[in-house]
Amino acid sequence: LPPGRSYSGVKQHEQNLMTLGLLFGVALALGSGVIALRASNRLGRYRRQRTWPKAPATIQQSSVAEDTDGDGTSYSATLVYQYVASGKQYTSDQHSQGGEYPVTRATVEAVLQRFPVGAVSEVSVNPDKPSDAILDTGFPKVWEITFRAGLAGAVAGVAIVGYQLMAM
Repeated sequence: LPPGRSYSGVKQHEQNLMTLGLLFGVALALGSGVIALRASNRLGRYRRQRTWPKAPATIQQSSVAEDTDGDGTSYSATLVYQYVASGKQYTSDQHSQGGEYPVTRATVEAVLQRFPVGAVSEVSVNPDKPSDAILDTGFPKVWEITFRAGLAGAVAGVAIVGYQLMAM
């Protein structure tokens, strides 16, 4: 031991590090688990909506949304459409967030080319809630990647917790 350090001081330091590692593992597992769960819900909704009844919809707006913040600029598709379900007209902007990943202005514009203003496309209408419809712009790759990353983080967090508990 270095001069001025006692064995009990070293043990306390090791115990503090183990506790910190345990807390980190729990936070990583929980935080990543929440992310994976949210992405899983989005993917499940995409799969369910593909079985819903279809209705024709007229595209009212088709544009690139741009958001600039401290992380840079991100892009997304803004698609607004009207459809009729159960004899009532609805307007919605929900779509499956399909397209290539990573999302760039060019990949968003490629999606929007398929949905110009005035075009008629098919939307999936929730049979239990006709005001809920989704325009299928393709498989939401971003949510698949988010799910996998969240799952990997949750597994890593559980592994860290397990290691720390075995070492205690």
